[in-house]
Amino acid sequence: MVQIEIDGKPVEVKEGSTVIQAAHQLGTYIPHFC
Repeated sequence: MVQIEIDGKPVEVKEGSTVIQAAHQLGTYIPHFC
């Protein structure tokens, strides 16, 4: 697991996860088209 911070909130994600996947774990929406 890797710990990162999004909008000041820490989140642990599996190594290789995308930023969008990590944000989704926090309930944070990041607009994307693909």
